[in-house]
Amino acid sequence: MLLLCGSVAASGDEDEPLIITVPAVVEGKAPLHSYIEQVLRLSLIRSAETQNETFIIKRDTPATQERQLRELDRDAINVTWSVLTQKREERYLPIPFPLLGGLFSYRVLVVNESNHEIGPDTSVTTLKKLTAIQGYDWPDKAIMEANGYKVKGAEYQLAFTLLRTGYVDYFPRAAVEAGSELALHEDLKVAEGPALYYPNNLVFFVSKKNKQLHERLYRGLQILQDSGELIALQKEHGLFQSACALLSGRQVISLHVQPSPLLSALQAHGFSLNCADILAN
Repeated sequence: MLLLCGSVAASGDEDEPLIITVPAVVEGKAPLHSYIEQVLRLSLIRSAETQNETFIIKRDTPATQERQLRELDRDAINVTWSVLTQKREERYLPIPFPLLGGLFSYRVLVVNESNHEIGPDTSVTTLKKLTAIQGYDWPDKAIMEANGYKVKGAEYQLAFTLLRTGYVDYFPRAAVEAGSELALHEDLKVAEGPALYYPNNLVFFVSKKNKQLHERLYRGLQILQDSGELIALQKEHGLFQSACALLSGRQVISLHVQPSPLLSALQAHGFSLNCADILAN
């Protein structure tokens, strides 16, 4: 699918358009993909220096997180977005800007509709006796295991099947993702229990060969933040409203994550929105 992004700057010939290829939309993640694509488009527009047209092209086939990153190496895509890890920081060029602020660090617990083991009074000790499911190539799995939780790994769509059949007890999902995912899995629900918190910033990644795009995206994101345009977009977007509603009044269990310099820098950005303000809109 080809999406016209507006008139923005392109490197090279002024008449030559800039074509940006991004990952395909994963089922259940369309609202998040749409928001990220809006931010990508706006950051390119705001950092434009000439009037070249810019196009965003989606890949046809969905891919796992690690495969998306490998596609940067072979120029199959130009930009992807994922959570930051030390390994990824060393291999690719992350744009050090948290696309969802600190909100992506909060995980609500999705369970089978018939599950009553997790409730408002569920303790850390009880939760560690149960079995979670995470993507087999996600950093989240290693984070939970390092904090003493029992975790199985699976491909993203299979994880919902394993949860549905009772093979695992719960699936921690980002508060900004849970609503759209549950719309496709009506026999699952968000447990009325605690939310998990661990620093987990979603950022853009580009290939190390693409320093010019890296610099341009960072410059555009800073412009969006400084102008207030990014905050305005977040306040209006349904993703943030539904996430704040899900988190409202929940106990939060914090997990430890090994710090890195870039992670510390990202944490300094913080989550600049107040959920009370969002829910009041």
